[in-house]
Amino acid sequence: MKTKTLRISAITFMMALVTLGFSSCSGGGQGNQDRGSHQTHDQSHDVEVSDAQLAEFSVNGNCGMCNQRIETAATSVGGVTSAEWDGNTKMIEIAMDPGTDLHEVHMAIAKAGHDTEMHRATDEAYDNLHACCKYERE
Repeated sequence: MKTKTLRISAITFMMALVTLGFSSCSGGGQGNQDRGSHQTHDQSHDVEVSDAQLAEFSVNGNCGMCNQRIETAATSVGGVTSAEWDGNTKMIEIAMDPGTDLHEVHMAIAKAGHDTEMHRATDEAYDNLHACCKYERE
């Protein structure tokens, strides 16, 4: 759900930029006479944009309990701002600050009992999963 909020915010931000771009570019038929007043930059209207990076990779799991466990493990890593795991595709999408170690995210999820593309959960972590959470391991 956090990622959906991020997407809505990004869409809202993009719409605001487009609106601001059109309003500052349109002269309303006034030609060049009004351009000088539009060139001043008022910092009170600046919008900060996050430098968040997106990453997507596969994570094994089965159910809603897996979903909660996987997303919680991912967001426990410093620098991860959101995580959304799709139980149908077995893919997780995370937003993270630049410099966040993606291997740490994989390791945190594996420590919770779920195999990822980079790290396999220990047998002990996997065995501690609820019966409905036990996925077929390679």
